[in-house]
Amino acid sequence: MSVGTDTGTAPRTDTGTAPRADTGTDPTGDDATVENAFLVSIGPGATTLSRNRREVVTFDLEGRPQSWMSAGRTFKRSLASEVFGRRTVDGVRRRWRVGDVADHFRLTGEVGAAAHRALAGGGLRRADGVRLRRLDEAEKGELTRRLARILAWTPERLLGERARFLRAYRPVSILPPDQYGSVVLQATYGCSWNRCTFCTFYQDRPFQVREAAAFAEHVEAVRALLGRAVDARPGVFFGDGNALVLSNARLEPLMEIVRTAFPGRPLSSFVDVFGGERSRRAPGVT
Repeated sequence: MSVGTDTGTAPRTDTGTAPRADTGTDPTGDDATVENAFLVSIGPGATTLSRNRREVVTFDLEGRPQSWMSAGRTFKRSLASEVFGRRTVDGVRRRWRVGDVADHFRLTGEVGAAAHRALAGGGLRRADGVRLRRLDEAEKGELTRRLARILAWTPERLLGERARFLRAYRPVSILPPDQYGSVVLQATYGCSWNRCTFCTFYQDRPFQVREAAAFAEHVEAVRALLGRAVDARPGVFFGDGNALVLSNARLEPLMEIVRTAFPGRPLSSFVDVFGGERSRRAPGVT
């Protein structure tokens, strides 16, 4: 039995423009407060910038905008550079696909440029509990390198990520919620059973298996697409619908490719009872 989530109806398209960036002065004095300081978080897997509490942008380690909040709405960019918006009104969550994504990419780029100016002027702060502090020299150096990558991503270049995504992946229908942050690798396409009455995710494609050489090329394309951002992905998801139906003789060479490319990461997959029983001795599967 496959495990999945109900994705509901397709999101509508929002044709409005992105909220305008706040062009106010960035506070640089020692009297900056949590409410008005330009804050930065330099995490192991992401960089978050907020020049006011109404506007927060998180970038991956390649410098691409990952998610942002503006005007009470939350937005997220997919690896294919699609943008989805989300907000809650009267307790009801609404989700939509954004139409003009270039405006949003200009907004996130403006936040990165403002952070660069604030860093040069000594105005950035890190929140240390309830207190704010200036960046030390090591943090300034790391942030300078990250901001250089952020500023290199123009809206046009971000839009070009869709072509790179399509070279690396075939359509990814669904993932378990706990695998949204994993490296997704398509050892197979579709589902070997594909007759469950409650599931329509794979009915548009026949079940196919990638041979080892083709799978290795796919893995390298995914590694190139993720770049440094792979450091923020702690696991690997083996797709599509039922990759573990493969015999161990076919499965283990694919797993060895995964272990070489992404060492130390746990491997997960959808599985049916009978396929899982046959493959349970394959090393590294959770």
